[in-house]
Amino acid sequence: MGSLSTVSQFEPFSVDHFIVIGATVFLSIVVSIFLRRNTSPVRERLVCIGIACFLIAIEGFNYFYTVTHDGWRYFVDQALPLHACGVALYLAAFTLIKRRQMTFEMVYFWGFAGTTQALLTPIAQAGFPAWFSFHFFLTHGGVIVGVSALTFGLRMRPRFKGLWMTYAATWGLVLVVGAANWLLGTNYMYLCAPPTGPTPFYFLPWPWYLLFLGVLALVLFVLLWLPFAKRKSA
Repeated sequence: MGSLSTVSQFEPFSVDHFIVIGATVFLSIVVSIFLRRNTSPVRERLVCIGIACFLIAIEGFNYFYTVTHDGWRYFVDQALPLHACGVALYLAAFTLIKRRQMTFEMVYFWGFAGTTQALLTPIAQAGFPAWFSFHFFLTHGGVIVGVSALTFGLRMRPRFKGLWMTYAATWGLVLVVGAANWLLGTNYMYLCAPPTGPTPFYFLPWPWYLLFLGVLALVLFVLLWLPFAKRKSA
């Protein structure tokens, strides 16, 4: 991966950033349209399994790359799947294969509220061609493509109770990751300190930004549920 001090930093809203955003939107639309118009269950399943395998393969390679290039300590500090977007990746892969309603709702709210925000406003990081940048944008973009495929291609829909279940699961994840941070001396989900570099979401001091993000998450979850509010929430 390399230190941020030895490689150029990724510039938000640069040409590279707009290419990544554009590619993510384009692939989300193309895959969703294909699945929506597709009449073959075999092709549908192949596309879903393909996206799931891509996500798992990229994440698996990142584990190998991080350990071999940066060592076990860096792997434990930075590469464990203990950020919300890392959990969303595995949920997206699972849901693409199994189509479980509860995991769909979790990845729908986490993906569109959290992963999209991370893609649009990335934390300070190495720029291309560093592997860190490729991994970050391939996984975050891949999750968004997967959630779009489930929502707009396969027409899965979030329920109102799914909103609250996901919000409760979010705070449950905070407790689990907080315990992991305490045991490992890490800072996953930025629960112990804000990230370095400019970001629009960590303007308050610790721990107040955690409460702000909790309220913001609920607002975003409600906004994401509203397009489906007219459906009966079973």
